[in-house]
Order: sequence, then structure tokens, then C-alpha cells
Amino acid sequence: VAAYGLMMWLPQIVEEGARRGVATAGLLTSLPYLIAIFTVLGVSVASDRTRRRKPFVWGSMAAGCAAYLLAFLAGKEHFGIAFAGLIVVGSAIYTSNAPMWAWMSELISRNVLGESMALVNSAGALGAFFGTSIVGWLKNLTGSTGSAYVLQAACFAIATLATLVIPPAAAPPHTRDRS
Repeated sequence: VAAYGLMMWLPQIVEEGARRGVATAGLLTSLPYLIAIFTVLGVSVASDRTRRRKPFVWGSMAAGCAAYLLAFLAGKEHFGIAFAGLIVVGSAIYTSNAPMWAWMSELISRNVLGESMALVNSAGALGAFFGTSIVGWLKNLTGSTGSAYVLQAACFAIATLATLVIPPAAAPPHTRDRS
């Protein structure tokens, strides 16, 4: 919900906030994705090198939650601060993906891994539909993006909490002590 709500509505939010036209809004809208390229690579490498997935997943989700709240609190009056928050959100959306899929493959039995990943992917597709619809509805209902930011921050908070309650994976067979 939080990811697709941002992707769908970011150009309009930037155009309204920056008040500099469609071309400038298009260029500004690309910044979160440009920065995400580097944050995704950094988080993926760190997760692979440390063989730790969970901290990177929940850390990304928590950063996204905090950044949405920053954008909400800054409001239109402080567009630069709000946009900085949205840049962090844009990165946080993607930085959790690589460690999440790797973590799933470590947590779930191989005989049901494909189906499990398909279920998660399908839930993401539902989030795409509902995220864009709800954000648009809230924006039209309230006349501002504030309530949408709070909703999306709440989605990130729920995802963070859900990630934190998942028990750690058992050590892979090749690293277990066989004595």
C-alpha cells in the first residue's frame, strides 16, 4: 500500500508542492528512484556480506514510516523537508526487497517456497490496487496529502511490527554444529 500509493501520486504531489510546472515535477519525481539505486545496492551488499536479513527489512520499513511522518509534519509549507522525507520513502520502499526475498528463501521450506513467494507477490499486487485507490480517495476527501501520508506511515509501521515478530531462521545445515 505504502509503495504504490507513493509511486502513483508522487508526480502530482511534487507538482503541487514545488509549483514549478510539469517538467520540473518530472525531474524532481525521479530523485527518489535515482537515490534508491544506490541505497538498494548498499543494503543488498551489506545484507549478503553479513548474512543478516531481518534487520535490513525492518530497518527499511521503519525508515519509510518515519519519513512519511516527516513529510506529513512538514506539510506543504515546508516542501523541501517534506520532499526529503519522500526521497527517503522512495528508497525505503525498495531497500527491503532484496533482503526480504533472500530471508524468505532462508525461512521457508524449499518444497513450498515458490507458492509462498507467489502468495506474497499476490498480496503486493492487491496492495498496489488498494494503495493507489485509498491514497487518491483520501486526497480527494480531505483536500490534502496529510491523511494519505499518515495511512502510508501506518502501513510501514504494521509491516515493521510484522517483521519483528517473525522468529529468526535456524542456522543453515552447512553451518550447524554436527558434534
